[in-house]
Amino acid sequence: MAIAVGEESSPLLDDDAARARAAQEAPGDDPTSGPAEPRPAPARDPRTARATPAPVPRDTAAVPPRLPPHLRPHQFADGTVAPVLTTDFDVSAYTRTAPGRIDVDAAALAADPGGLEDPVLRRDLAFLHRIQGSALAEARAMLSTWTGNEARITAFLATWLYERHWAADALSALLGLTDEAAPAERAGPGPAQPRSDGPGPRGGSRRRGLPRPHPGARARAFYVAHGLPVLAPLWSGTLGERVSAGHMARMSILESSLAAAHRALLPRVQGEAHRVLETVVDRSAPARAFFRLEAIARVTRSRSEALTARTMLVLAGPIWRIVGVRDGAEAEALASILSTAQARAEVRIAHEDITRFLPGPFPRALRG
Repeated sequence: MAIAVGEESSPLLDDDAARARAAQEAPGDDPTSGPAEPRPAPARDPRTARATPAPVPRDTAAVPPRLPPHLRPHQFADGTVAPVLTTDFDVSAYTRTAPGRIDVDAAALAADPGGLEDPVLRRDLAFLHRIQGSALAEARAMLSTWTGNEARITAFLATWLYERHWAADALSALLGLTDEAAPAERAGPGPAQPRSDGPGPRGGSRRRGLPRPHPGARARAFYVAHGLPVLAPLWSGTLGERVSAGHMARMSILESSLAAAHRALLPRVQGEAHRVLETVVDRSAPARAFFRLEAIARVTRSRSEALTARTMLVLAGPIWRIVGVRDGAEAEALASILSTAQARAEVRIAHEDITRFLPGPFPRALRG
């Protein structure tokens, strides 16, 4: 639209013209021009101007670094969930450095049995072999309860099961056990009905060479086979983490007592058999350390855990019984293995190392 001369121009057109003149006069367009002079700040209307807040100095040293998500504090943690118990035992290192199979020189054994031809020694070794081979039954009894929620324990047991398997495999090689071996040596308690304790729940002949079991052993074996997987999660759920204290206390006593029993047989063997037994004892050192540290840390942090551990130890009976089930050769084998005062003292020390933290006197039910 044309604008008549002398008439008032539009504000929009005035703004366009001002911007055009400013673009033409902008510094840098003319290479011969000098540095542009600073322009004065435009006047601000005090009625509409806002005060700019002064910058707040930031103390960068007081600001913690941003943690990765798995290390940040739980937003809704209220303290009702106990943190995972940790000890000085390095579970990760144990799982990475487990040596594996124990080599047995069959040719050396054939050339020199080293005392393994003694039937009494074979019976005693077979008894210890059955306990070493019961790791799966022991793990089944623990993992079917609250203890299965303990991350460190379950991680340790995954490797410990293999180590106990290799120990039992080494003893099996010493005894020359095969599928055709003597039933009294091969048979033993397992996660279900222990074959050395006589006929199973559905009948069958008693194993040769072993005494008839006590009726209580048969009832316990039936519970282990059929009731434990169903009932253990229920009763252990009411006790919670205290159940783990009982399991760790029992396993600590068992591992130390088992090592003492193997050491007691060392003077009765020579050569390759002696070396294999020493290796079995040495390889159990990490397990003894783990269960001992876990047990002591748990039974000493609360009286309720100590009471639960004592009750579970008494109910399970003598430590030599796999998941509480009596072996048919228990009495004869233990009388032979623990025939010396030193062997009995080592087993008693293994018990008192844990029971000294429990309330009350030494449980007579653990003595066997």
